[in-house]
Amino acid sequence: MLTILSIMFNLKRIKMANKKLVGSVVGKQGQTIRVEITRKIKHKRYLKLMTVKRDILSHDEKEVAKIGDAVEIEDGRPISKNKSWKLNKVL
Repeated sequence: MLTILSIMFNLKRIKMANKKLVGSVVGKQGQTIRVEITRKIKHKRYLKLMTVKRDILSHDEKEVAKIGDAVEIEDGRPISKNKSWKLNKVL
């Protein structure tokens, strides 16, 4: 019983790796940038490739990204209601 508790305690302390995505900046306002993530998926029935776009609000603390830049963002703690991603680097 003691070993099961110690294993469960150690699992809680393990830090998960942050997700990283690459996209382009389509909007900017202060320290907030809007990053468009584009990916291709195959339609289940027609097997045609489709482009799916998603906008993500991200935090740019040093305000280095400009509209049109390719950037890498990573998941983190929530910064505001809609913002929980941080700018990792400008590519």
